[in-house]
Amino acid sequence: MTLYVREYICPKEVNLFRKIRFVIEKMDEPDLGKGNILSCHILTRAVSEIFLVEVEDGFFLETYQHSWLRTKKGNIIDVYPVACLGGPILYDGGVASPARRIYKKAPILGQDFSCFSFKEKVRITTEVLWNTIERYRKGIGMPI
Repeated sequence: MTLYVREYICPKEVNLFRKIRFVIEKMDEPDLGKGNILSCHILTRAVSEIFLVEVEDGFFLETYQHSWLRTKKGNIIDVYPVACLGGPILYDGGVASPARRIYKKAPILGQDFSCFSFKEKVRITTEVLWNTIERYRKGIGMPI
């Protein structure tokens, strides 16, 4: 089935999204320490490290602090959608896209993304993602 949105998202970025989705769906849960769960802020930065896509922080529906990826063509890859079972998802980032109303880039107050403990969680998660890539490159094959 060819989706209408494919008219707005180039094949190269669809392929990038598919790679990201594959790795996230296959990854093991990172061990971030007792009581620490994987957040959108951590996962987005880890995925960015591997796939070299820009991280944006801000708000989802003007209420929820959130992080997502912005592609070179301006599309949005949400690797950890808010209140959603499933993901990642890819949105057209064009002028007429509803994503323009849903995702608002803005500083997130009260979050220190530069502190050691946060950076360590990103490092651990990045390592889990790399291990997933290597496991599938050696095994059943991977679209990367």
